[in-house]
Amino acid sequence: MKHLTSFLKLIRWPNLLFIVLTQILFYYIVILYCYRIAGVDTALANLTDGVFVVLLLASVVIAAAGYIINDYYDIPIDQINKPDRVLASKGMSAKNAMVVYILLSVTGVFLSSFAGLALRNLYLPVINSGVVVALLFYSALLKKKMLIGNLVVSLMTAWVILVLTVSEHSLNTGANNAWPALLKISWVYAGFAFVTSIIREVIKDIEDREGDKKLKCTTLPIVWGVRGAKVFTFAWIVILLGGIVVVCMNLISSEKWLLAVYGILFLILPLLWLTKKLFDAKSIAEFHRLSNLMKAIMLIGILSMVFFKFY
Repeated sequence: MKHLTSFLKLIRWPNLLFIVLTQILFYYIVILYCYRIAGVDTALANLTDGVFVVLLLASVVIAAAGYIINDYYDIPIDQINKPDRVLASKGMSAKNAMVVYILLSVTGVFLSSFAGLALRNLYLPVINSGVVVALLFYSALLKKKMLIGNLVVSLMTAWVILVLTVSEHSLNTGANNAWPALLKISWVYAGFAFVTSIIREVIKDIEDREGDKKLKCTTLPIVWGVRGAKVFTFAWIVILLGGIVVVCMNLISSEKWLLAVYGILFLILPLLWLTKKLFDAKSIAEFHRLSNLMKAIMLIGILSMVFFKFY
């Protein structure tokens, strides 16, 4: 039991549950909603329940592998920033971690290939293999570089949604009326995931700057300073707020009042509060709280998919 608990901690099980929740909501609510409003029989959807489960498992094991390899390369940094989160403290040696990482990565690519064959979609195994490689390069090299690592993580976050959209694409899908709505909603949620992720990643870099500096990393707060990183984060918050306002206005014009009010109360107002606290924050604990708040905002945004069930 102790080993299982340590392993779940190593693979960041709450984050994996977030991936599971996101993909379940998008598949069972958003995709079916797009087919329903277009008057297209849902039986024409490319994804079946079985293939969806395979894709979901692929996403989870690839993400789990990414967390393991990240901890593997983060041992020196975590010894300074988060000594309680060093790999050894999670009950696994570096050698065993590498073995598990390889097994999970291979499993993820295999599952993606199986789904790709079932859907006759070569994009899935190719892009998911690229995700595995990108996570490896991120952990080994890019994480310590200014902005590049943040962009990679944010793209991977958006891909959790886009992988299902890509799965629905085929020569036939482009011809049915469900595709335009699906593509539009996909970009909205993928864009939300990308921007919220990059905001959170920079806040985490500010939180970890002391350990990163000792190991000669070149993250944004180290190169531009804390104030520069705050201004950069603020710019992305403005972009995010602008996007949410536009979406809410469109929802109001289409009389989706409940979803619009949800966006205003639980996304716009918390983001405004976060902006104020961002410029006031000085201590590591304050930036840690802001990082957690940003994670909560990401969850609130994803949960908004539930409302499509009522339209």
